[in-house]
Amino acid sequence: MQPAQTVTPKGLAEFLLHVAVVRPVFIWGPPGIGKSAIVQQFARQVDLPCVSLLGSQLAPEDLIGVPQIVDGKSRFCPPTMIARDTPYCLFLDELNACSHEVQKAFYSLIHERRLGEYELPRGSIVIGAGNRAQDSAIVRPMSSALLNRMIHVQLQTSHRDWLEWAHANEIHPTVIEYVQNRPDHLWSQPPKTEEPFSTPRSWHMLSDRSRSMARSPTRPPSICSPRAACRPRTPGNSGPSSSRSAASTDSRRSCAVRWAGRTRPKNATSCTSCRSRCAPG
Repeated sequence: MQPAQTVTPKGLAEFLLHVAVVRPVFIWGPPGIGKSAIVQQFARQVDLPCVSLLGSQLAPEDLIGVPQIVDGKSRFCPPTMIARDTPYCLFLDELNACSHEVQKAFYSLIHERRLGEYELPRGSIVIGAGNRAQDSAIVRPMSSALLNRMIHVQLQTSHRDWLEWAHANEIHPTVIEYVQNRPDHLWSQPPKTEEPFSTPRSWHMLSDRSRSMARSPTRPPSICSPRAACRPRTPGNSGPSSSRSAASTDSRRSCAVRWAGRTRPKNATSCTSCRSRCAPG
């Protein structure tokens, strides 16, 4: 699928304001570049609640509902998440990851804004999104009938848009500085093998981790256990008794393993139990 228009995150927000209010829109793009967040932000802009459905987790009956007998006739009752009385934004995430049976269930919802006897309230908006085949994601061929029911747009990353967003959303300064210096590292093509790759979402995750570590400063680990067995030596302390020699040997071995390749803290002292360098408890 080659969408006719390619936009950045800021361009997509403006595109949705002018197009999605008239016709259903499908957003193509790789994982982690902000498709879902932009749709949710758009829903807040137009003052509509956003209801998200994951196509990869849906079955046809999740949309059509279950039948009930009313006055001797069967009637399908769609779920309350969809069957609402007031306008809302229906976000069909991972739409091209659902089965063909589920895709068929979306035909009337997307084109006619109807599910059986239920019709979307006037003013409701339908937006779909999904990854591309080259993204090594879970995608399935979208039927031509479903493709033809939506206006398609391709979302691409923009380091300028992301940096503007990052400054407004308290992203860690180190992350911002790095992306400023290496904007080409903001996003990388998903690899064919199972390994991490760079996306705006992954940089956001790194920022959260950095701030979490800053709020919870680490301290040198307590090497000897139990702590009572590890006390600083004094001139009057001649060392561990023979009954504790085995524990002392184990402690020394433990200290040697745990401090291997690490820098000894400046406040480390020797202890009687392991006669090794360890942080005072």
